[in-house]
Amino acid sequence: MTYNLFMASKLLIMPDGWKNKSIKSIRWLVLGVAGKLITHGRQMILKLAASAEKYRIYLKMRQRIYALSLE
Repeated sequence: MTYNLFMASKLLIMPDGWKNKSIKSIRWLVLGVAGKLITHGRQMILKLAASAEKYRIYLKMRQRIYALSLE
């Protein structure tokens, strides 16, 4: 089931250039980024130690997940 969810997320959420990458390389690209979750007031803020390009990829993936949740 995990493998099927991963394959679905590769097709629906991740950038086009990542469709041929393995689980290990995507894990390194996505999870290999240091981050910190901060709560302040009623907001949750995720601070990432990543380049601007990788941040844009995260935002695009997040938008795609949100769009799928609306369907």
